Amino acid sequence: MRIILSAVVLFAAVFGMQGAAGQARAPEPSILRPAVERVLNELRTGERLAGGPVGLDRRVLVPEPAPASGPLATAYRFGPGVHGETIYSALSAERAHFDSAMVCGSESPRSCTLPGVVAVFATTEPVVDGDRAEVVVAARWRSRLTKMPVGFARFAVILRRCQVGGWVVADLRTLYVS
Repeated sequence: MRIILSAVVLFAAVFGMQGAAGQARAPEPSILRPAVERVLNELRTGERLAGGPVGLDRRVLVPEPAPASGPLATAYRFGPGVHGETIYSALSAERAHFDSAMVCGSESPRSCTLPGVVAVFATTEPVVDGDRAEVVVAARWRSRLTKMPVGFARFAVILRRCQVGGWVVADLRTLYVS
């Protein structure tokens, strides 16, 4: 029990959404933009995702330990933090709700689609440690598979701070894909 509580405290400390005096703060667009763009480029090349508008959820994902083990050992929920307005213009993204962007005509995944966007993203708040940052990006996109026309994945994006300012992606890991 103590180990589980320690893990929860660690998640809260690492991925905490509260700034000074308990105020929710917006993630830094200079970190989020290259992270989301890298995932979008990965989908465009690997999944041959068509061009078109993308959506970004204003709400910030917060990790919470799940009772399961394996790739879904960390579940995510939407926390109180929100993205600032500048991220939308920086990404040329539309405002979207990650959980309601996918519309299904029945319980079958074959009936699902993403109307209005080719992909929708949600992110955690970046965790910055000196010249290194990490952000988890969740993505739903229009897949080419008829059995599952909307794909889902989570990626860990590792960034490093450039000497001239800004951030660049150093590594991309796939955490989960379906």
